[in-house]
Parts: sequence; structure tokens; C-alpha cells
Amino acid sequence: MNLDGWTKLWLQKSGINTLVADYDVDAQGRISRFELLQGKGNGDAVLRPHRLQVALFHDREGKPGLEKTVTVNVTGERTAVDDLVGEPAPDFVYPNYGDHAYAKFYLDDRSMAYARRHLDLLPASVRPGIWSTLWFMVQDGRLSPSTYMAIFLDMAPRGNDARQLSSFRWKLNTLLDQYLNQAVWRDAMERLHAVA
Repeated sequence: MNLDGWTKLWLQKSGINTLVADYDVDAQGRISRFELLQGKGNGDAVLRPHRLQVALFHDREGKPGLEKTVTVNVTGERTAVDDLVGEPAPDFVYPNYGDHAYAKFYLDDRSMAYARRHLDLLPASVRPGIWSTLWFMVQDGRLSPSTYMAIFLDMAPRGNDARQLSSFRWKLNTLLDQYLNQAVWRDAMERLHAVA
């Protein structure tokens, strides 16, 4: 097996790619187009092949349930995922289910809105990855630091993610010290002490 191409892309080029789901929903509430968009990211700005699982979650009486997963081989800037066309519109899409791909993942708008309200209800197996995704989005300017802090402070008292307080200490310190303005910082500190 010749690994020269793989070696060149993965070992001799720097940087990390970005991946995000992009899809349309028709008037019947079904997916009419689903693609994964790959960005070149930082470093040498090259696109790489990725093999991953996309998971669709649907809200079932206030609790998200895993509806479908599909394995996708990402190639190039846009990869169509035809296996998801015709599926009911999901409430949440997780493009790296099982954590198989090495990339920065972003949430699409619909999934972001769901995570802001119900991140604590998503399965424990995916929550750490979603928190990492949100942090990447802050670092890359796709999510405001104050929104990240608000999500954390909203989720922490709900129980499932209260333990994240200690494991995210460095992220919270970075937010408080480098990202937030003084007014937001003061409010965040008050709320943080309340849930600690």
C-alpha cells in the first residue's frame, strides 16, 4: 500500500481543517439537500480526506433521541450526503459522532440553537465533543465569548454538566481574562460563583 499521498497531507502539511453541516429543508419538513463543507483552516491550508459519522437527533417530547447515523467519506470542499436526503429535518446534527475525524467541527445554525437550549439533554457520549466544538467556534470567531459563557452558566446548574466547571477552568479563565468586556465579566463572575 502506497501511503505517500496520505503522508504528504497528514504528516508533512500543518494545520487543521474545519467541517460543518449545510443542509436545506423542504416545505414538508424533510431534508432536500445535505452537504459537509470543509474549510482549509490554518497552517498550510490544504483540504484533507476524512471518514466520519454524521448523526441526526430529533426532539422527542423534550428529550433528544438519536434518529440516524451515516458514515461519510469527506473529499474536497463540499461533500454531498445523499443518504440523508428525504429524512425528517433534525433538531440537532452532530457531524463527528463517535469522534472519528481529526478536524475542527462547527455547529450549523439550527443545531446551535438547539444546543443553547438543550445541550444538557444530549447524550453524555457527545457532550464533551460539543463543548469542544463550541470552544473552537469561539476561537475562530464563529461564536461570541459571551454566548459561550452564557451557555456554560445556563447548563452548569442543570446537573449533567456541573462537573465541567473544574475541567473547563482554563477555558473559563481564558474567557474571563482575554475575551470578555468588563460588564460581561462582572456578570459572568457573579453567576459563576453562584453555580460553583
